[in-house]
Amino acid sequence: MAPFTVRRTLVHPYVATDSAAHRDLLPVGLQQSAFSAACIPFRWMRREFADEIAKGGRLDYDPAREPKEPKWLLDSGWVQDGRNQRAMLDGFFSPIKKHLSLCFFYAKQTPFSDDHRRVLIGVGRVLKVAEPIQYEREGESAEVGTSYVWDVMVEHSIRSKGGDGFLMPYTELAAAQRHGAEVDWSRCLAFAPDDRLIEFSYVSEHVSHDGAISSLLECRLALEAARDILQEVDSVKEALRWIDGRIAELWNMRGPYPGLGAALTALGVPHGNFLALHLAEQLDENDDPWPLVDQAMRKPDSLPRPLATLITADLTMDWKSLRPGRLELLKLLARFELTNDQATRFYVSAVRSAAGLHYTDAQLLENPYVLYEGDRFSVPAFDDERLARVTFEMIDRGAYPADVVAEIHPLPDISRMSGPRDQRRVRALIIAQLERAAQTSGHTTVSESHIILGIRNAKLEPPCPISEDSIESVADFFSFEVARTEMRDGVPALQLQRYLLYRKLLSSQISNRALQGARFNFPNDWRARLDLLLPALETTDKDEVRAREEKAAALAELAASRFSVLVGPPGSGKTTLLEALCQHEEISAKGILLLAPTGKARVQLAAKCGHEAQTLAQFLTGCGRRYDGRTGVYKTVQGAQYKGCKTIIVDEASMLTEDMLGALFDAVKASVERLILVGDPRQLPPIGAGKPFFDAVTFLTPPNALFPKVGKGYAELTIQRRHKKSGETESFPLDLQLANWFSGKDLPPGEDEVWSILGSDGDVSGRVATYRWDTTEELRTKLLEVLREELNLRSLDDQQTFGLSYGGVLKGDNIYFETGAAADVEKWQVLTPRRNEVLGARDINRLLHKRFRKDAVAWASRHSNRRGWISPPRGPEEIVYGDKVINVRNHKRKYVTPVDDALAYVANGEIGVVIGDLLDSATRGDKAWRTKVEFSSQPEYVYSFAPWDFDDDGSTPLELAYAATVHKAQGSEFETTILVLPKRGQLISREMLYTALTRQQRRVVILHEGDLADMRKLAADEHAVIPSRFTNLFYEHPSMLPAPIEVNGKWMDARHIHRSRRGTSVQSKSEVIIDDALFAHDVVAGYEIPFHSTDGRQYRLPDFTIEDAATGRTILWEHCGMMSDEGYRERWEKKLRWYRENGVLSIEEGGGERAALVVTYDDERGGIDGQAIDALIEKLFS
Repeated sequence: MAPFTVRRTLVHPYVATDSAAHRDLLPVGLQQSAFSAACIPFRWMRREFADEIAKGGRLDYDPAREPKEPKWLLDSGWVQDGRNQRAMLDGFFSPIKKHLSLCFFYAKQTPFSDDHRRVLIGVGRVLKVAEPIQYEREGESAEVGTSYVWDVMVEHSIRSKGGDGFLMPYTELAAAQRHGAEVDWSRCLAFAPDDRLIEFSYVSEHVSHDGAISSLLECRLALEAARDILQEVDSVKEALRWIDGRIAELWNMRGPYPGLGAALTALGVPHGNFLALHLAEQLDENDDPWPLVDQAMRKPDSLPRPLATLITADLTMDWKSLRPGRLELLKLLARFELTNDQATRFYVSAVRSAAGLHYTDAQLLENPYVLYEGDRFSVPAFDDERLARVTFEMIDRGAYPADVVAEIHPLPDISRMSGPRDQRRVRALIIAQLERAAQTSGHTTVSESHIILGIRNAKLEPPCPISEDSIESVADFFSFEVARTEMRDGVPALQLQRYLLYRKLLSSQISNRALQGARFNFPNDWRARLDLLLPALETTDKDEVRAREEKAAALAELAASRFSVLVGPPGSGKTTLLEALCQHEEISAKGILLLAPTGKARVQLAAKCGHEAQTLAQFLTGCGRRYDGRTGVYKTVQGAQYKGCKTIIVDEASMLTEDMLGALFDAVKASVERLILVGDPRQLPPIGAGKPFFDAVTFLTPPNALFPKVGKGYAELTIQRRHKKSGETESFPLDLQLANWFSGKDLPPGEDEVWSILGSDGDVSGRVATYRWDTTEELRTKLLEVLREELNLRSLDDQQTFGLSYGGVLKGDNIYFETGAAADVEKWQVLTPRRNEVLGARDINRLLHKRFRKDAVAWASRHSNRRGWISPPRGPEEIVYGDKVINVRNHKRKYVTPVDDALAYVANGEIGVVIGDLLDSATRGDKAWRTKVEFSSQPEYVYSFAPWDFDDDGSTPLELAYAATVHKAQGSEFETTILVLPKRGQLISREMLYTALTRQQRRVVILHEGDLADMRKLAADEHAVIPSRFTNLFYEHPSMLPAPIEVNGKWMDARHIHRSRRGTSVQSKSEVIIDDALFAHDVVAGYEIPFHSTDGRQYRLPDFTIEDAATGRTILWEHCGMMSDEGYRERWEKKLRWYRENGVLSIEEGGGERAALVVTYDDERGGIDGQAIDALIEKLFS
């Protein structure tokens, strides 16, 4: 959008290498005119795509021209020969028509949202396309094979004040937000269509007619939402008018058969898209192409000679003998803007069957939507158009074209929709809604009313205004794909058939194994085994004595049961139990298999237990391909049962989806004797469908077990003994006490002391520190000051000590990062719930990199082009030697040293440091060129990343890791964590806070926005995500059915929240009973209102505060549970003393000068006597 010319100089990245084709290329001066973009079609310049693209477009690309030496050049994967580069650049830019073609600008990340989708920035027309520029050589003219500059300048028509196009009003919305306006960015951001990921990737790419229509519709919806806030901004109204005009143009240009080229390719015509393009040039807009297709197929000589050769005699014969049904199918596929592979997958019966698409031609003709329904699992969901799935939107646009198309070219009767609520469309929409609910919200069952509202509010043209009557009328039609079910109180619900099958499998296996299965008998020597494994017991340490008692009881249950869950917070000793179990001779003799849901968790599990481990995906791939690495789909299959180890232990089980656990049970149900799921159900739920570990824990929790909490198939460790500092006397550290506040479990009344401590004098033990901030600038300043304090920096510019803090070694005046540095890389970690937004991980990494790594970046930039031993800055974050980095995607990597026993695999979330070695094999010419990383989870192994791993297409495998999201940190531990906590945000939840506050081993520093009390409020049920996830894993048990209830505009499962009749969110069932009783007696009571000390410096949070207007007295009501726990009991007694010291005496004593205290208790079974509570209220207030 710059209104002026920009000049810059480009130096070819290979000019200082040993490549003879590049080392004498001269710098090129580029001139970028006003209102233009430097466009690079990266996908077209990748060899893996170029050959296929060139064949489809008849481009002058010849793979034989590509250089074979040096090998690193071949390995780069880029098109290198100048002739090939020019062919691909011309092929990309030549179809673009000046003053006609549209151009869409997008961003991969914005400061307004953490949504992974691309954000549309503006749309206009192309005004001019410059010619590609070829590099020149020193002392001679360029040869035909000399490289080209890939940046091609494209001028556009977008102007900030109108013009032929528009900019989305994000700047205006941000300004309005700063002035107090409420901006719902989820509605005001225009996202690129979900089914057009390729078209908005690789920097520059062609956008199809369907993609352009969908994108403009997205812009229109976002502009309409923005208009409510920016009512006085004329550009919004002008943009809406401009969009309507362009959509009408696009439908005319699209015509009735946008997939003609793909259909011809599926028929067998080489370069079918090229032929379709030629035929389109012979037609007016919205004409029927099939008469011309028929003529071309029957009489190839009617075509220009290059095209005539495509239609062989065999193809002509096939065409003439084509059965009517096959021709109709071909025409139907051409109605949709499919890729070549998609059209082939459905047209060629053998390919269709091999992809698992068991449909006949007639079924496809009768219901075009099965192209979407069937293709959901046949290919990956990755950003590769050769493997893309058919989406609902693709089919819906073809089934319901604009009137200008539909009136002239109606679909054949067999395929034509009866109206907007055609049962075929309704079924596909229900499936799409359920799939989206599973993937984005984790629901495996959704109420019919939510499905109806979701469809009625969907971005559809025409709309589909269904009702419960519509569901009833098509119920029989969708039964193969969708099951009707119920929630609590008979609320009708819908569920995908695969989750119905998983439900039946999992519920029967868990119930039968844990509750009905024959149990294994072992000598009761578990305590002795633990004592041998653990340090000598100090009998005066009562907590440790109890901890060993419950560990021994838990071990006995894990060994005896055929299915069990091992539950416990960090520091409770789950790993110790697994180690003891794995050492048992009889159990280990039959084989033990350790599994984990992620690569990082697998590495940590193996290291902790000293036993080989696999990821769930690795294991299931070898069990009848129950996991398909291409599609990312977990599934059940017939046969191929696992016949190996008799005990399977799955760690970090809270990260398992229903698909993952269902596929596991399907593989091992017939042979495995003992299956143990280990984890903490209070952490963040899995990314994907369901919460099976949480559901299994809920189902198996023994109702009345107080200590030890052990029952059939259930073992819980409750005593946390984590990382006690030398000389520390507190039996229960304050950081764990704080984390428990966000655990969602019942807490006894003494636990509120943590807030008074943090809000007054602070934590004298040094385990928790809190700092307030109110503006982003204040946070940046505060964060730097905290780092200076925590890392013992000499100043805010102390780059040297900063490097030493995570693995650097001081030699002379310089910091070196050598093999072994990764051992210290997780000593400290900044955590944040956000990724892309302001104050997210990217923003903080940028801040710290510029502050503490600026000299390293400058040094690498100066020295990398000379004989040296470090690589230049890599990627958009300028990663250099000595940077702390995180791997962001699971992938195999063969470049690793030493090779012996190397995993050759890096998991998503592994954190490491960039190290360097002097001119070893990872050099190119006489210059270090691979970025080499040692990960903390794979010490002593060094992985190499080549320059092309950091290409500008934005898909780099490494990112800076001084700050990371809480989700990425799940399963990791750090000595010190620094948590940046905004006041609000979509990703901020109770489970997120609990996960964040259990990552530290020694100390956590919390930088909180606003008052500390705002953080405390996040412990309420309304801020939890697990109760907002609807599942019905144990459907046969009525008490396990989800019970939807609306809480402050958010639907939650009433089973997992504590909410009284007056609408108060409380912490326990007992408190619900008490508040309901108070409400029934018309007593007004506040919940957890701070009661301050006489000097005002401290406060406590009584359960209920009652201001009795009739008597003028204040009554504080505390309810006590868990009094069998000595630590909890001690803290309650301490709270009682505090009350007494601050003018609060019991009601039995007549009350104190400031308030009277009422105390009630759970009985020995953990219950409460409701009648006794009623009687007490009558006595107090009658």
